[in-house]
Amino acid sequence: MSNLSIPTVSSGFARLLATENISVRVDSSAPTASFNVESRELIMPVWENMSESLTDMLLGHEVSHALHTIDDDLLQTVKTLSKNAGVPEQVAMNALNVVEDVRIDRLIQRKYRGLVSDYAAGYPEMREMNLFEVGEDEDINERSFLDRMNLNAKAYNGEVMFTNEERTLVERAENTETYEEVLELTADVLDLMKQQRDENQENQPEEESDSGDVESGDDAPQGSEDGQSAGEQSQDTGDEGDETENNASGDTGDQQGDETAEGGEDGVETKGEGTMESAAEGEDDGSTAEGDQQTDTASNGWDDVMAKSADAMAKNLQEMASKEDSTYYKDVGSNKMPTGITDEAVLPVSETRKRFADSVSRGHISQRKIKKLSDSAADLRPTVNAMAMAFTRKQAAHTARRTQVAKTGRLDMNKLVNYKLTEDIFLKTQQRPDGKNHALTVVIDWSGSMNGKCQSTIKQAVTLAMFCKKVNVPCEVYLFTSEYDVVFKDGTIENNAKLLQILDTSVRNNLFNQDVTTALFLGESADDYRMFTLDGFNLGSTPLGAALTISKFTHQSLMARTNAEVGNIIFLTDGQGDHGVQERGSKAVVVTDPISRRSYTAQSEYGRNIGQMAICDWIRGETGSKVINFFMTGKREGQNMLEYSSTPAQRDQNIKTWKKERWGLLSQEKAAREGWDAAFVVYDNAATDVDDAMDNLEDDASKAKIRSAYVKSLQSRAACRPLVEKITDFIAA
Repeated sequence: MSNLSIPTVSSGFARLLATENISVRVDSSAPTASFNVESRELIMPVWENMSESLTDMLLGHEVSHALHTIDDDLLQTVKTLSKNAGVPEQVAMNALNVVEDVRIDRLIQRKYRGLVSDYAAGYPEMREMNLFEVGEDEDINERSFLDRMNLNAKAYNGEVMFTNEERTLVERAENTETYEEVLELTADVLDLMKQQRDENQENQPEEESDSGDVESGDDAPQGSEDGQSAGEQSQDTGDEGDETENNASGDTGDQQGDETAEGGEDGVETKGEGTMESAAEGEDDGSTAEGDQQTDTASNGWDDVMAKSADAMAKNLQEMASKEDSTYYKDVGSNKMPTGITDEAVLPVSETRKRFADSVSRGHISQRKIKKLSDSAADLRPTVNAMAMAFTRKQAAHTARRTQVAKTGRLDMNKLVNYKLTEDIFLKTQQRPDGKNHALTVVIDWSGSMNGKCQSTIKQAVTLAMFCKKVNVPCEVYLFTSEYDVVFKDGTIENNAKLLQILDTSVRNNLFNQDVTTALFLGESADDYRMFTLDGFNLGSTPLGAALTISKFTHQSLMARTNAEVGNIIFLTDGQGDHGVQERGSKAVVVTDPISRRSYTAQSEYGRNIGQMAICDWIRGETGSKVINFFMTGKREGQNMLEYSSTPAQRDQNIKTWKKERWGLLSQEKAAREGWDAAFVVYDNAATDVDDAMDNLEDDASKAKIRSAYVKSLQSRAACRPLVEKITDFIAA
């Protein structure tokens, strides 16, 4: 796979762009950068073999055009400059672009200081890649003034020589602040360019002028039709040539040029008005007048005074842009995230509770079963209480470590008697940082592959929710499964998921206890196909991407309702998701939030999970919360994962912990490849392996058997701890 450089705006830079009402969309089929003034959308291509610094520099450059090149009718401005200076429009655009680039590069670096280092690295990289097409042994000081001005501003500062007249214009360019100043300076630059072009024409050998300069015809016989040169014919609008071979450059050509210009204006409005390069490209798209103008420009010596390096840079950047892979989707998948979710996206806990009560009333669930489930919940309370006490200690320890002690400068009268022995006789104050409010969302994989793991997973989630209820941490627990109703508002993500809420710690205690019973029932019934289960709670597929997307909105709502400052979204899964955003065949995935206008890019050489990575980046960026995964797996599989997905330093400790406590931590690299902030491995049946130890005792069991069963029952309680303890560590910290 080629090395793609994708504009990434998931950093703080994106937030700054959002304040400017600018969104960035990455399009692998775009040949060049462009800006749409109506939608305020900057479209960026994907470049190959380019560093991150250079990519960010080019992004900053285009953003600066969008922010600072304010021109409602750029093409008309160029026409006016062209007419007033007596130069072709192509020349006027070339000069305006060079002068404006100097200003906007300076302004964007002043506004966003972090771009200074990107510029410092970016332009030298462009020089190293020879994007300006400067020969290895070429003397750049032999180039035209405008070309030297461009090279001096970009990659050859300090190596370029100027005349006094030229230096004055260069210094003015380096100090321009407004677009009006740029237009005034461009007019003066064009005057100098015209003067230098005329001098070049005068210095050409006469025989060269005769053949190459359409304005020279002194040797031709006057008044002789047969004696007129072809060049004179092409310039003379009153001769017969207007109706024949010179239609393309005569009156008809002018008419076509006007039409093309009008079309170009529309094209710039769509492609990128406000971006100088886009406007220039819009002019070049004209197939009649502009093409003839380029020919005239070259034949009349204007080509020698233009900034060839600017055209070379634009051409080479366009060639570096990745092209769309038409055989297997795009190299870069672009997805617009939804603005929200519909009512169909989430089944609230109140509805889950109602469905359970209805099933009980209809006799589908026996009172004996309810009693057993209630007892199971009661068995978890000692574990929850112990963990709450441990959590309190951890939280106190974290607070103590962050507490700062400072001397006040006032004497401590109790220590004053020791003034001869110590200088520590002053009063001290303690500055304790305030604790932050937390919010927790837990989402459980409810797919067919979870069969046999559901009871244990639910039990651990219930333990966590009971703990959160105990320590007053807002927590919501959901199941996610496949659903084909429309669940998203707008956006391009697939609509095939639903979250089923089973627990909410904000409800009254009696309702919460009912919900715990319901949750335990769902876990047990999902593992046994012979058991009745609630309508809509059958195991489905694994729409992980869509579930992550829904959880962003539910978690955001939870944090807003509870005034939470710190959030964590926990996913309990046993495998990879089967769909989400468009990513198949993509080398990278870009998702854009339509409200904040921030974009998030995921790229991976492995080509897997990049859609999930982008969604997780989006969740982090929009909510400020961590996204953590607990992978529920078997004994052997879990150990294998830890052996091959841990760092060498972690591996031995992970294996030791796994054998003893049945959990382990995957490497940060492995977690990041799937989009998670952290990823744990947890034994899927830890909470159920020894569940029935006491229940299965015979009436005449010996003391030894009773003791053994009791120990196993204690182990059952401890088996619920690994997952909960890891999560509480995040909260305590």
